[in-house]
This record gives sequence, structure tokens and C-alpha cells, in this order.
Amino acid sequence: MWLTRALASATSIPQHTDRAMAMSFASPEKSAAYRAAKLAVLRKLMVKYIERTDAQARNVEQALAVLAEANARARGPH
Repeated sequence: MWLTRALASATSIPQHTDRAMAMSFASPEKSAAYRAAKLAVLRKLMVKYIERTDAQARNVEQALAVLAEANARARGPH
């Protein structure tokens, strides 16, 4: 629902148009502006997800480093 609202505002399509009026126009899925707006929203989401995944991967790497160091200390010198 929020994606539809974001795309509608990005393509200047009023959300309160009635059905009869909306049917007289070409479907918004086929317009270049709609596709461009949708692509921009999806691109922004993908960048956000990639950044979040990178941050989580760094946290896992740090935790593994701490664990490896703790294991090395527990085993003592060999």
C-alpha cells in the first residue's frame, strides 16, 4: 500500500480519482513515469538492504574474531 502511495505521488496520479475517470486513462503500470518511479523506489530499497546486510556481516566477523581469540586463550600455548 505504501509503495502505491509513493509511486502515485511520484507520478502525480491523484489517489482520490474515481474508477470511471481512472479507467479512461492508460494504466499507470504502462507509463514511463510510473516505471521510473517504481525503479527508483526499488533501487533505494535494495541499497538499504545491502547496507544492512553489510553491517550485519561486519558484526558477525567481529563476533567470530572475539570467539577465535577466546578459544586461542583458553587452549593456551601449544
